[in-house]
Formats: sequence, structure tokens, C-alpha cells
Amino acid sequence: MAKLSDIPECLKQKHPKNKKTKFYLKFDEANREEFLTGFHKRKDERRKRAQEELKQQLQEEKKTRRCELRELRKRHKASKTYESVHNVEKLAPSKTYELASHTVTVTDVTDVDFVGTGGLLLGTNKVDETEHDPDETTPENSSQSTIQTTRKVKIHPTKSALSKRSHILKKKIPHHAPKGKKKQKKGHKKRH
Repeated sequence: MAKLSDIPECLKQKHPKNKKTKFYLKFDEANREEFLTGFHKRKDERRKRAQEELKQQLQEEKKTRRCELRELRKRHKASKTYESVHNVEKLAPSKTYELASHTVTVTDVTDVDFVGTGGLLLGTNKVDETEHDPDETTPENSSQSTIQTTRKVKIHPTKSALSKRSHILKKKIPHHAPKGKKKQKKGHKKRH
């Protein structure tokens, strides 16, 4: 076979065929059938991959939350604004009663302020028994501004109450007309 360099210029093709990068189509019945019937299988594979990725993301989020909570606890314990519930004995007096079968210790914690400076524990319930009239200004009230807030509460009926009422609303009220004559609409005459 002759090389391209040996062929004279007038006989060479202007645009030679590129056989190296050509695509050859090959029909394979098995591959065709797998493609046409494999949509469901491929969709399931995508779902499984997505579920696995979601599980991994959730696990990573849980780990990061745990780490953040640990760091928060460490910082909170390090700061001295932390008051423990175990310090109730120091804050409130307790009375011990010894009975025949057991010993009872009673601690009155109604006056103890558990909130402290950390704000993590419960506070005491304090009721202001004096009524403040916003129109009256006294020397005490003038130095402290009192803010009165009123909140309207809208009561929504529960599902059970709605279901009890709904059967009443769904019932059709029968119209009782006299049995002998049918009621005629105004302006219409009977045709014979």
C-alpha cells in the first residue's frame, strides 16, 4: 500500500476521512432491552443513593449538635453564673421529721429564686397585689414607667367540637309542604 506522501497532490482527497474518531453504531438487542426496561431499577438506585446521603447528612448534623451542646455546657460550667438545684439546702430551710418506718425532709422552696443569673432554672411566682392606675401619677409611679399589655385570646374550637357540630351542619332540613297541593312559584301558572 502506498503512503500518503507517495501519492501525488492531484490524487489526494481534499478532506480525507477521519477513521480514528468516527463513531460506529452497533445494535445490541440485550442492551436495548435493558435500557427500555431498566427505568424503574435506575430510579430505585437513585432513591437509595439519595436516602443514604440524607442519612449521612443527618448523622453529621447530630454529631455537630452534640459537639456544640458539649461546648455550651463546658462554657456554662466554667462561668460562675451557674446555680445548681442541689444548692436548695443552702437557700431554703428544711425540716426533718423522723417517723417509725422512715425519715421525711420537707423543704419549702416557694421563696427561693431558682433563676439566678444564668436563667436556666425556674423562678418564683410573684403576684403584684397592688393595682396600678395608669391615669394616676404618684411620685413612685413617675420614676418607674409601667407598661400595661393586654392580649386578646382567640379561642379556636377543637377538632372534636367541630366534628360534633359538623354532623348538625351537614343534615338537610326537610321542607314540609302540604301533601295535597304543591307550592307554586310566584308568577307561574299551572299549564294544562
